[in-house]
Amino acid sequence: MDGQLFPFPGDMRLQNPYTHQPIVSQVIIQAATLSTSPYLDDCVAAALVNPANVFFNERKLMLWRVHEDSQGVGSGGLEFAAHDLVDLIYYTGAFFFVSLGGELLIIGPDQLPPGATALQGQPVRLHVQIDYQFDPELDIYTQYLLQSRGDLLMVTKLGDGFGTAQFVVFRLEWLPGDNPVFSWRIHDLDGRIIFVSPGCSRAYEIENLRGAEEGIYFKDDSPHRQEMEEREHYDRADFTKDAGVCTAPIDGDVENLFDLPHQQDGLLTHSASVWVLPRLD
Repeated sequence: MDGQLFPFPGDMRLQNPYTHQPIVSQVIIQAATLSTSPYLDDCVAAALVNPANVFFNERKLMLWRVHEDSQGVGSGGLEFAAHDLVDLIYYTGAFFFVSLGGELLIIGPDQLPPGATALQGQPVRLHVQIDYQFDPELDIYTQYLLQSRGDLLMVTKLGDGFGTAQFVVFRLEWLPGDNPVFSWRIHDLDGRIIFVSPGCSRAYEIENLRGAEEGIYFKDDSPHRQEMEEREHYDRADFTKDAGVCTAPIDGDVENLFDLPHQQDGLLTHSASVWVLPRLD
């Protein structure tokens, strides 16, 4: 690493929902990932963003070529309920976006060729069945995507309106055929420690980390929180304890470990907390 900086576009091309004319809006990037090393000329980036333009109050997805000085490109009218998308990952040669309900939207980096001002072709939408009945007294706060042992995992964070209460880990499986069936199946940690965060969740084998125990480490980064509305009446720089570790999926204890700044305050009074993780490969 040589400390080289790679700029992100500060705006993206959109369509005015009333006049249907092109419009450029500044954006706030919520989560992002890359198709390959940013040092390579063909690197494509994807992100979930919140447009700053008053015409748009919903989350959008955006792609751009890292080495082109241009605005980010959205998926236009092709996206499905983009405001419901909560995480993304680059997996098996494509960008996977996941919705709060576990559906997947897949876009290949080749759908944004050099010099393009719009995505080429249609994203693939997968209706993925969740093979689990969630606790009706808990709300789904968010979903996280990560790759581990070659599999695509989805980690569901659930809460009771006052904080994180439970995690469930799923693995993407499918039955091949003329009409393949995709499903999220319950999955154990099986000797892993998982750190979750939008766009950058990671799993590590505990056998490679001396003294580590199975668990899911989390931060206060969920966009779907009843608590967020209540905090509108308090100091935005207030610290929160909804950050810690879950000892095991479903039945594991959730223990708050950290005092971290509230990350949804919108006033930029502090930087969002991040994980600093080792690279073991």
